[in-house]
Formats: sequence, C-alpha cells, structure tokens
Amino acid sequence: TNPELARTMFTTRRFVARTAGAARSMCAKAEGGGGNTAMMVGAAAVVAGGAAYASGAFGGGDALPKGMPKTGDASFDAWVQKMAKASPADPRDTADFKFITFTEKPPFTPKHKSLMAKNLSDEIWAKYKDAKTSKGYTFSNAIQAGVLRPHLGVGITMGDEECFELFKDIVYPVVKGWHGFDPATQFHKSDLDASKLKFSSAQAKKFDEYVVSTRV
Repeated sequence: TNPELARTMFTTRRFVARTAGAARSMCAKAEGGGGNTAMMVGAAAVVAGGAAYASGAFGGGDALPKGMPKTGDASFDAWVQKMAKASPADPRDTADFKFITFTEKPPFTPKHKSLMAKNLSDEIWAKYKDAKTSKGYTFSNAIQAGVLRPHLGVGITMGDEECFELFKDIVYPVVKGWHGFDPATQFHKSDLDASKLKFSSAQAKKFDEYVVSTRV
C-alpha cells in the first residue's frame, strides 16, 4: 500500500464525515423550518467544500510528501506548493518524493545561498525552462534540490552526462564558482597511468594498512 495515498484517503474521509454531519444538521433544521431552500443549498455546499478542502483543491493539504523540505519562508513555501500542485505526475514519484515542474522562475529568498540561485538569470531561465535531455532529465529536475534547500552551496544536480553540455550556461559558472576551474576556457588534464605512481615500500605498507578504498 502507498502510505501517502492512505493518509490522504483517511484525511478525506474525516473531512467528509464531519461536513456530512454538519449538512445533516442543516437539512434537519431546513425541514423543521418548512424546507428552506437556501439552507438545503448551503448543506450541499458544506459537503462539496469539505471534500474539496480535503483533496487540496482550495489549498488545504500538503502537495509535497511528508518529509520533503520546507524553507521556512511562508511566501516562498506557498509558491512551491502552487508549483507542486500544478505539476503533472511523474513516473519516478514515490511515497516520499515528488518531482516538481517549475513553470515560473523561482522567486529566491535571501536564504538561498547556492551558486545555482545566484547564476539563474531571467535569460538563462527562459532558455532552459522547457529543456530536457534525451533521457528525460529536465531543467526543473536539475534545480529542484537548490530550490527546496536554500542552504546548499551548489544547488544543481546532473541527472545524466548530457546535462553538462545542455545546461552549460549555468553549469559552467557553478563549476567555476565552486572549484575555481573554468570549463569554458580550461581543459582538465588526466593521467590515469598507474605505472607512473611513485610508491616507496614504506608508503605502500602504510597504504595497505590504512586505506580500504579511495577515489580520484
């Protein structure tokens, strides 16, 4: 079973039960008063309104799964909720994570510290907002972490190898700001020839004693 779906169904049933009770009371009063049409219409509106609230139609309920982050800025979090509610279902969505499709440039707050937030100009947003790789990784996917988590330093994620080139107008400045390396003008030289490593026997012994794994 889907825990999020079960929680939503429970919330809906609870609201409907409460509003139905209120509607019955209003209907009883209406009948006792000679079938007041306005009260009967009001009863129906109570039921409809309660069900709509429970389903989130009027802003009730959280469009994000429990556990997904909030920024603590009421206005910005309301904007995120609006984006999440309007986002189409994604086959990669899970009970505890939702992919959001941003149809507007994020209105970043002073809390947003990432290089992504600092470099996301109106021009870059207009260029990439509808872009996605051949594997389906969208620009919204790429910036979601930095949008929802203001404290991040980088704020952008690469879903596949195409992202580095497709989104390079923002990726390159982020790389330069974080690593001090400019992909636009510099070339990273790699030499993975293990035979060129200089290891004394003492170093090799210490390496074998303390190192379980490493990466370059």
